[in-house]
Amino acid sequence: FLAVEALGIRPDYIVLSKALGGGLAKISALLVRRGRYRDEFDLQHTSTYAEDDHSCSIALKALELTDDSVLAACRDKGGRLLAGLRRLAASFPGVIADVRGRGLMIALEFARLPCSPSFLLRFLDSQEDLAHVITGYLLNVHRIRVAPTLSDRFTLRLEPSALIGEPDIDRFLSAIADVCGLLARGDALGLTRFLAGGTPADATDIAPACSEARFAAHDEPLFLRRQRQAPTTKVGWLFHLVDADDLLSLEPSFAALSFGEREDYLARFASHAAPVVMGAVDVRSATGAEVRVYPILLPFTSRWVKRRIDARRFRLPQALVQRGVDLAHRLDCRTVALGQYTSIATIDGTRLASRGMGVTTGNSFAVALAIQAIEHAHRETGRKAASSVLVVAGAAGNIGRACAELLAPRYRRTVLLGSDRPGSHQRLRTLAGIIPNAVATTDPAAVGEGNVVVAALNAVDAPLGAERFAPGAIVCDLSVPAGLPTGVAAARPDLLVIRGGIVALPHGEDLGIVGFPLPRGQTYGCMAEAMLLGFEGIHDAAFTGSLSAARVATVAAMAARHGFRLADYKRADVLGHGRREEAHAVAG
Repeated sequence: FLAVEALGIRPDYIVLSKALGGGLAKISALLVRRGRYRDEFDLQHTSTYAEDDHSCSIALKALELTDDSVLAACRDKGGRLLAGLRRLAASFPGVIADVRGRGLMIALEFARLPCSPSFLLRFLDSQEDLAHVITGYLLNVHRIRVAPTLSDRFTLRLEPSALIGEPDIDRFLSAIADVCGLLARGDALGLTRFLAGGTPADATDIAPACSEARFAAHDEPLFLRRQRQAPTTKVGWLFHLVDADDLLSLEPSFAALSFGEREDYLARFASHAAPVVMGAVDVRSATGAEVRVYPILLPFTSRWVKRRIDARRFRLPQALVQRGVDLAHRLDCRTVALGQYTSIATIDGTRLASRGMGVTTGNSFAVALAIQAIEHAHRETGRKAASSVLVVAGAAGNIGRACAELLAPRYRRTVLLGSDRPGSHQRLRTLAGIIPNAVATTDPAAVGEGNVVVAALNAVDAPLGAERFAPGAIVCDLSVPAGLPTGVAAARPDLLVIRGGIVALPHGEDLGIVGFPLPRGQTYGCMAEAMLLGFEGIHDAAFTGSLSAARVATVAAMAARHGFRLADYKRADVLGHGRREEAHAVAG
């Protein structure tokens, strides 16, 4: 009846619990060896559930039914199950680490997969979540319910009923063989595809607890080698997936899912996934100074976070960004930059605990680069700013407002374009009141008035189509993601479509980020700003919150000192690069 008998152990105390209730009642019992028992314990021990005649009656009946024939059947069925699992362990030695147990109480331990060909499986392994995904697969695909043990997150506890039949044992072994095959092939899509169905349940938007001891590196062996020797100064850059197509850079097999299925899949993962360190690269200044840069990927898309920002549901996005900041702190970073929507979701970094690091939105350098790009465009076209009309689309935002304040004095007239949301419209009117010759509007047709258009939008659907622009306009897109759809420059060859946020590194280092859409030696302004602050030894919160002309000028001066300059400023579709580069071109 008790496993200790077969092990030859004579226990002093035995606790019986769930099995005693026959699966119907909650009851437990403590058996104490007579030589150990003290009669005074009867007077000291109390129990909330003592004298429960109903549960005790069920327990007595369960003991009555557990006769020698039932115990023999458990041994026989357990032996068959153990033998089948051990055959699978022999067939998949890299997948199953151990099979152990007696009777129908069996443990199935899966091996760690740090060298799996699948990034997603390596990620789940690093998070100790692989067994939970396996149990989800078994339930959703094979209709078999099991669970990991509490003591080992890679071990499944198998506790079937004594009434289990041989067909059910065969079905279970077949299901485990299926799982082993998926893991051995590195088939992350096959194992996790069930997550792409239905609507993600995220109504509360509360981030689950995430152990600080765990994070993932995209290439863990390379990361660990790089960690053995690093410059004293380290900085981090937080970024996220532009859209569901970015998942294909990490897991090409997910091309079998539709774009919408990939979005749903990522939405299910977002709140549970830890940040991923996508590399570790050392970048040198023109002065000879050096910093280690850690690009840290957060597991959500632009559409996912934009939807929450629009609904004023900031809690979960801010919690996920904070995880990235905390990881940068654990990597001993002095400064961390907020790329893409991570800045917007945290109210320009003001809702984050900095952990003693410097935090920057990266917006100062982005604005400085945009101004340089526009100045370059004026020189190339010969068009004079003083006789031109400037349109700033997204002027109510942090970057748009700064561009308007710094550029407007150079232009004959400035149009401040924003959304019709109450807060946005009020900010536009306030800004128009302090900028000479400026008007505020929410009419998208106003884009057509501009000889120069700066787009600093937070939309995910590229709202500025080719038909909106005036003939021969200069268009600088700083939006997150791109505010112009693919092919605008091809459809309107009269336009000069430029990008202002791309930096050429002084020594042309390869950042080594999988799926990074820029050529070797180039990066985004927000990442570069973290490097510059690292070179300068600045690590405070002075570069969060609202932008100022003084801050933009300060960062521009830093860039000049360290040899960081504007990269080729034309848009990707002008240069003939791929669609994904264009979509990422404003990720900083």
